[in-house]
Amino acid sequence: MNDLETYLEATAGTVDMALDRYFGDVFGELYKAGAHLLLAGGKRLRPAVLLLAAETVRPGSSDDLMSAALALEMTHTFTLVHDDIMDGDATRRGVPTVHTKWDMPTAILAGDVLYAKAFEYLTHALAEDKARVKAVAMLARTCAEICEGQHLDMIFENPGDAVEAADYIEMAAKKTGALYAASAGIGAILAGGNAMQVSALYQ
Repeated sequence: MNDLETYLEATAGTVDMALDRYFGDVFGELYKAGAHLLLAGGKRLRPAVLLLAAETVRPGSSDDLMSAALALEMTHTFTLVHDDIMDGDATRRGVPTVHTKWDMPTAILAGDVLYAKAFEYLTHALAEDKARVKAVAMLARTCAEICEGQHLDMIFENPGDAVEAADYIEMAAKKTGALYAASAGIGAILAGGNAMQVSALYQ
């Protein structure tokens, strides 16, 4: 196992423990539905990118930013909940999808709750107020990009329509790449990075 694999495995374990602490004993069907996929595992790559970017800017800063790392995982998970609805998928991460285990309206609302909670948790990061505002703005823009990418993905599913390579790359960049970029950018912002550092890590 190389250093990166070791880091990712350790970070995933830390994130899993934090998620279980906050979401392992929630009350009410809506919040149980929201926690369902969060607690079903995953590689936790986006939190890892955020924490690694923060460490790159200011070593030791990642300890202050776990709530922000969780926010990125919540954001990712809300997109999965809604994506599963649109695609009609029955399983995700080895468990029933939220709309399969509960129902469509509950799944939509569960995704919405995760979306809202992501912004709440992002504001809990131990960082300067100005940095938190910038981080929230970046995440908001990113969520819009993800929606644009998902919409393109839906358009591309129309039978008989040819999809150009450039259009497919744009879709993938928005639907998947944007949140990775934001994870690095937000980590840099919250760690006190300057404009050049934030831009470099975001790119």
